[in-house]
Amino acid sequence: MKKPAVLALALLASHGVFAEPLWGKVEAGASLETIKRSYPDGTVIEPSAKERTKSGATLQFRIPSIPIVGENFKASFYLLEDRLEQVLLSFTASKTESDCRRLIGEVREALASKYGPAIKTDQSSMSEDASWSAGKTTIELYGLSISTVQSCSVYVTYSQRIAASAGNL
Repeated sequence: MKKPAVLALALLASHGVFAEPLWGKVEAGASLETIKRSYPDGTVIEPSAKERTKSGATLQFRIPSIPIVGENFKASFYLLEDRLEQVLLSFTASKTESDCRRLIGEVREALASKYGPAIKTDQSSMSEDASWSAGKTTIELYGLSISTVQSCSVYVTYSQRIAASAGNL
């Protein structure tokens, strides 16, 4: 009796019935309507050429405040042809260099606790980059601290790392 159930689950998984979330409650490829249902407190954004990714996806939905390690980040959803392609979590504020570095470190540690060790890291005097891989999703952290103007920016990008055409590789 257990063998048919296990076989059925394996077949469903192999045919993509169990999709992976890109971020939070939504899967890569989700429509704007699905995102709106998942996050009813968010705001629909009129697409603009100013808010476009390299692939051409446009900002179409935003959640103004997502608490992450004690700070409020914005969640921005980028869609291409009504399919979710990227989610960007962003924080920008005035902070001292040490407070900004501490925030970047706390976000990096939170990501590492969820996704394991970073697959790539890079640090300079003003910035820090790190990347993780989770299933078909790439998670990228970028933090920038400009001490002369006490500016702190932290970005976490969730995007598909495997093209749909690479599924059989």
